[in-house]
Amino acid sequence: MIEARQIIERAILALTPKIDTAFENTAYKPTSGKPYQEFYFKLSEPDSIVIDDTIVEQGGFFQITLRYPAGKGVKDALERAELYKKAFKVGMVLENKVYIIAPTSVDILGTDGDRYSVAVSIYFKFYEE
Repeated sequence: MIEARQIIERAILALTPKIDTAFENTAYKPTSGKPYQEFYFKLSEPDSIVIDDTIVEQGGFFQITLRYPAGKGVKDALERAELYKKAFKVGMVLENKVYIIAPTSVDILGTDGDRYSVAVSIYFKFYEE
């Protein structure tokens, strides 16, 4: 599970242009007026795919919550979301271990305080022994 998370994070962080990142369960203080992203790794229930139960198929989604300064329009946040949609296409395999299994989705979360938020979800599966 940790390896799958790290593989997805590496793939996201390799994209350009770079953006500040708040990793899950870590301290982060946003810079006023500067966009950043938050990472969340969410697993679904595992499925046994081998009769002797030695391999488990695990799926879930990796959510990137984009936080952009409020009052500046939606263009920059939606362009960033589109970057992720183009980068993580169905059928893609990351480091021969993590499979992208559904189209990347984008959900507008709206404005919260001084931030406009957009959630991007990357749907994946991987196998564990």
